[in-house]
Amino acid sequence: MKKTNVAAMWADRIRFEASGRGAKSFLSAAAQAGVHLWKISCTNRGYTACAFGSDLRRLEQMAANYQVDFSLRRRHGPGRILERVAARPGILVGTAAFFLCQWYFGGFLWHIDFGELELPQQEKFRAALAEQGIWEGCRLEEETLQHVRDTLALEMTDEGWLSLNFTAGCLFVEQNQRQEQTVRDAVQPQALYAKAGGQVLEIELESGFPEVTAGQYVAEGQLLANGQKADREGQAVVQGASGSIRGRIQRQYTAVQPLQGDFRLLTGKSRESEQWQLLGYTWTQKEADTFPDGMVTTEWIPFRIGSVALPGAICRTTYWEKTSGTQLYSQQTAKALAARSCRQQLLREFPDAVLESQDLTYEIGESEVICTAEYLFCADMTVPGVLAPLENVQAAS
Repeated sequence: MKKTNVAAMWADRIRFEASGRGAKSFLSAAAQAGVHLWKISCTNRGYTACAFGSDLRRLEQMAANYQVDFSLRRRHGPGRILERVAARPGILVGTAAFFLCQWYFGGFLWHIDFGELELPQQEKFRAALAEQGIWEGCRLEEETLQHVRDTLALEMTDEGWLSLNFTAGCLFVEQNQRQEQTVRDAVQPQALYAKAGGQVLEIELESGFPEVTAGQYVAEGQLLANGQKADREGQAVVQGASGSIRGRIQRQYTAVQPLQGDFRLLTGKSRESEQWQLLGYTWTQKEADTFPDGMVTTEWIPFRIGSVALPGAICRTTYWEKTSGTQLYSQQTAKALAARSCRQQLLREFPDAVLESQDLTYEIGESEVICTAEYLFCADMTVPGVLAPLENVQAAS
């Protein structure tokens, strides 16, 4: 008899009886065909023997060929389903290999989901993650992920609340914008003075005592609100002035814009370097030299087959050449730059300015354009200063 394989050892066992004139020849043919038989014994009618349940169908077919009466006496074992599985070990091996691959490859980062973040925020977060060694294709452990969470929470405090969750090969990045509540310090003993001359439009003081009324014209440096006044007994009541007094102001600014200037300009030449990341391995596919004082851009390209993500990415770094050169401006461009410079001066001095009208005049020279801008605008015209002395500290009647 042939040696029994391991799969057959887990199959069902049967005991059968073969009777008739060809029973002996039937048993000999079955053994020669590779059917494992044991506990063969004679009976009054023929023979009984034991075999594996997986050979039952073959034995029945051979018994019909030899015109033998075949009857099943008993069957026991793990069951027909398990018997079929045991007869096909590839099913067990394939199932085990599937779960093993799922466990192993599930530890790699296949895709980064940035949710509803805008593209500039995505690029910012991707660069921050790359600095911590996280990109498509890396193997991500929970300890590493927790360390990155703590690090980014300290480095990106201006981005608000940040959450990193890794599951089934996907890293989910979630962010909530920080909402700041301003806690105002106690108002210091101070007064409010006019930053520029103009007409008072509205008074919105939070504390202090107004010295002007709406519609009144004031000069630069004039007291608008004092932080103290005399009570009925002539004593000074101090209440630091705070708030805003909006007025209509007319202001003039001048800016000079040269018709040419020296700058660092891009030449259009570039070199690319590519670093590939796949299943935790990193290698350089293309390497390039950098340009001195050039510009560098980095792009992360995840591996994909159609819409299916793979655990890998390409880090493409582009080096752009810059050179010193002279930038020439047309008169029209120089005028626009000079006018913008005047507007920037206005906003630096009055950040909340609402423009009503403007009058721009230009003086064009051989090498420069001079812009004179006269603006009429509304803005907060106050600037804090020291308390103004009480002119009259007599008790109020």
